[in-house]
Amino acid sequence: MPDDQVKRFEKAMKKGFMSLLALTVLEKKPRHGYGIMKDIKDLTLGLWEPPASTMYTILDDLSENDLIHIIEEKVKDKRTRKVYGLTPKGEETLKELIKKQREMMKGMRSIIVSTLGMDEQDFPAEDIEQFINPPIMLGKLEAASEEEKRELLEKRKQFLKMRIKRFKSMLQNIEKKLENLQKNE
Repeated sequence: MPDDQVKRFEKAMKKGFMSLLALTVLEKKPRHGYGIMKDIKDLTLGLWEPPASTMYTILDDLSENDLIHIIEEKVKDKRTRKVYGLTPKGEETLKELIKKQREMMKGMRSIIVSTLGMDEQDFPAEDIEQFINPPIMLGKLEAASEEEKRELLEKRKQFLKMRIKRFKSMLQNIEKKLENLQKNE
């Protein structure tokens, strides 16, 4: 069934995206699971907070594929917690994923510009990554000031307003065509 296929694709995309986010966070320093989730939330300006069940499933998968390693760390009350870090294979994989993502962004810009009927200058090439994926991929927000974060969100807001305007125009055209078809019946 098409719905089953769509669900499988959606699940694979989410898993890939989540894995990339986890590797990106771990590139900076080893973290425990909660720390990884918090970093993802912080670096996406609170726009996305991964659920713990998903996060730990992804971490287990990354570990099984030798992209991350696990260190048992003792905490105050003599319990242990897992701390995750990148392996050399994980570092190389992350570099390749980011490279591939940037290549895809160039193609995505072209698709977005043509699909939404935008002019090239309405959507500068350097803006594509921040609209399709969180800036965590580029590490832009890590050192960003509050003003830079506000500017980024303002740019996203303007982009979405532009898309809404275009979609409204498309909707009006469809409504006119439907109206003409109904008159002709």
